[in-house]
Amino acid sequence: MEDEDTQPEEELYDPILVLLRERFRAKGNCRLERTDRQIPDDIKKGLDNVALLSLRAERMLPDLMGYLDVKGLIFTRESRLIVVEIKSDALTLKDLYQVKMYAEVFQAYYAFLISPNGFQEERRRVIIDTPELLNFYPQNGERQITVMYWRNNILEIDEELCEEDPFETEFLW
Repeated sequence: MEDEDTQPEEELYDPILVLLRERFRAKGNCRLERTDRQIPDDIKKGLDNVALLSLRAERMLPDLMGYLDVKGLIFTRESRLIVVEIKSDALTLKDLYQVKMYAEVFQAYYAFLISPNGFQEERRRVIIDTPELLNFYPQNGERQITVMYWRNNILEIDEELCEEDPFETEFLW
């Protein structure tokens, strides 16, 4: 499953950013930025004190972060935080826990772990046998990390690991 011509991780950020924005377009306005070196002030404004302290003390920098602005009930608007971790190599459980940490510390609504290679078989089996490894727990309840492949400039959800499609339109009755 591993590519022999592994691209440097940083070269994956911009094309994946563009594809994620496109995928979220049906749900609302997606403001996604590269945050691998620093997090812009407009993203920091939506973070709580714990997240801001973690940024400063621990230098916690997901590769991409941003917000999806969606319409809520009765003409309200809601901004949902997105965190994205991108790896150029095969994914590891350590990578999974890294994005889980970001999702929980930053109180994300959406969390993505993306790689051209996905998980190797042994790690896949661990996740299949222990699906709660993909769960994270922000204040707004239980959510699931979305594992995706990036191949030939296409993003695909790993449907064997992920039950939910975060890009499907939600209906708020």
